[in-house]
Amino acid sequence: MSDLDDPVVRSTAVSPASIESGAVISFSADFLVATGDGVVAAIESRLSGPSASICDGDRWLTDAVPVLCRGSAWIVPLAWIPDHPDHDARVLRGRVNELWSAVRAACEYRHGAQIGIDLDESDAPETPYAAELVRTGARRADWWEADDSAIVLVVYGDPIPAPIRRMAVHVVPIGWVSSRRPTAAKKMPTLDLAWSWTDVVAFAQTDVADAADSLAGQDKSQK
Repeated sequence: MSDLDDPVVRSTAVSPASIESGAVISFSADFLVATGDGVVAAIESRLSGPSASICDGDRWLTDAVPVLCRGSAWIVPLAWIPDHPDHDARVLRGRVNELWSAVRAACEYRHGAQIGIDLDESDAPETPYAAELVRTGARRADWWEADDSAIVLVVYGDPIPAPIRRMAVHVVPIGWVSSRRPTAAKKMPTLDLAWSWTDVVAFAQTDVADAADSLAGQDKSQK
């Protein structure tokens, strides 16, 4: 039985091998398992729920897309391209570009034009959130207002023309990015928004182990 046939394996994009090979969350092997519009729709569905402001542990946004919790922020990891990916780098980069465009288009359709966050390292960051983006290696970030939250599309890597290294969507309180509705300085938490694809895989493997234990328990109960 292959990984794709195993009911407790969600996607090759979050398998241990993806740490070395690179991954784009929208593909499991060469099968499309998520779309940019689907990711944005799932985010908005969760934001409309009763616990929208609560991020109390890593979990799945959709069947194939995880969410990493970092305090009041959600990080939806979208892509990871190592220095020397095992997979064809051109294929990975093409998929990253397609997913970036799709997420941006979905956000623009729902919320209008994006607002860029200034990440110029030669200037002092305008907000603690911008400073944290710079610290964690972001080179571009665009955001859209979604009621009391902001959906932020973040690209990581050295300045252009260097290739993209990572990509994610952040969902953060609107006051972290909005000059019209800023979070008061005394209410601004200390931020640590660092993440890696190893974090993604570790969460997925824990979920796999839990699912396997559950299946094993069901098998025993049926005997």
